Formats: sequence, C-alpha cells, structure tokens
Amino acid sequence: MTKDEVAILDDHIPYRLTNIDGMRWACELLHPGPTKEQILLTFAGRKVVSGTPRCITNPLIETGAISCRVMLEFLGIGLDRNGALVEVAVRKPDDITIERFGVPRVVLADLNAYAGSERDAVHRACIATIHMANKAVAHFTIAPIDRLGFERLLLCGKTIVDLVEQHLYAKIEKEMPEFRIWPEVTPLSSAGI
Repeated sequence: MTKDEVAILDDHIPYRLTNIDGMRWACELLHPGPTKEQILLTFAGRKVVSGTPRCITNPLIETGAISCRVMLEFLGIGLDRNGALVEVAVRKPDDITIERFGVPRVVLADLNAYAGSERDAVHRACIATIHMANKAVAHFTIAPIDRLGFERLLLCGKTIVDLVEQHLYAKIEKEMPEFRIWPEVTPLSSAGI
C-alpha cells in the first residue's frame, strides 16, 4: 500500500466520516424542534461564538451533507440527470475511489441488500442528501430543494458509515479507524418556544 493510500484510509476517509458524525449530532440535537436555548463555544477559555445552536448546527449539517455526497461517490453511487440513484460509470483519472484499494465499487444491488426492507427509505435518504449537497450547499440556486427532515440525513449518514465499514475496511482486513468525536445527544428542550 502506498503512502497516499494509507493517508486516505487513516486520515481522509475518517475526516469525512467525522463530518457525517457531526451532522448526526446536529440533527439529533435539533430533532425535537426549534429552541430558544443559547450556545456558547469557547476555545482555550475564550469565547468564540455565542447565539442560537444554529451557529454551529447549520455548518455541521452542511459539511456532513457534502461529505455524504463525497463518500457515496467514492463508494460508487451517484445521481443521474433525472435525480435517480445510479452506479457511477465514469471515473476521472484523479478521482479517489474504492477500487483503488482492490475492492469493487458498491453497486445498487449492494445498497439494496444492505437496506433490505428499508430500500425505498434508504434510496430517498441518499437522493435527498445528495440533492441537498448539490443544490442547497454547493451553490446558490432557485431550483426546488426538498427540505428534508433530519431522519433522511441521519439514515443516509448511517448507511454510508456501514457501507464504508463493510465494503472497504472489512474487505481489506483493516480495522475501521476511530472517527466519532461528537457525543451522544440529549436533545435540547423545546419547552418555552
């Protein structure tokens, strides 16, 4: 394995998975609904940011959605022009893909096998998350955007983490690196709204 491949497995992929885990944390935190609670972010004992939780949750959700898109494409799943899930057929020479590690890309049959009876929900979650990353995060647009609920983001993120573990790390017989830095969530109280 090359030095670059080790860096991809040990640094770059865990970085993207940490972004997805941050999205999970933000979605779970806000799931009960809007709150008037305030957040205070400090660094080395100094106040950096204060305000509503959105000052931290929105960037976490946006970077998580972009990382979901990146990781799905890395695995081999994308959207066609009509917004349906497809297997990514064309790879550019400089794209980093799962095939680089001697394992096959994830195909729709793999995604469907993983999802089982939740196939439609998993497809909708992945489609909506990629669409959000493309149209609501990557650039300004007037295109209609499905303002997906937190459940779809959470399902897409969980699916990606599981597929990366099953179809990459397990197949190359490497332990999945630690990427979870965000704590389990006790949702903010929505009382007083």
